[in-house]
Amino acid sequence: MHLERIYDLLAEPEVRAQPRTAADRALIVASDGLWDVITPERLLHCLRNTARSADMIAKRLLFDAMERGTKDNVTVLVVLFD
Repeated sequence: MHLERIYDLLAEPEVRAQPRTAADRALIVASDGLWDVITPERLLHCLRNTARSADMIAKRLLFDAMERGTKDNVTVLVVLFD
C-alpha cells in the first residue's frame, strides 16, 4: 500500500517481520531519530546496563540520542519479555 506525503512527512513505515526466539529479551520500536544516531552495539549496552525497566531503558535511549545530536524527533517503545 502506498501512502501519500502529508505535510511533507512520509507516512510509510519500514516494516520487517522477525520470528521471536527463546533468547529474545526485548523488543525496541523506535523512529529514525533514534536509529540515525544509536548503533546496535550502543543499544545492547543500554539494555545491559540500565535498570530492568522498560521506562528507564526508553528514557536512556532517548537521552543518548539527544546527546549524540539527533536532528529528528525521537519516539521509543520498549517491551521487555520475561
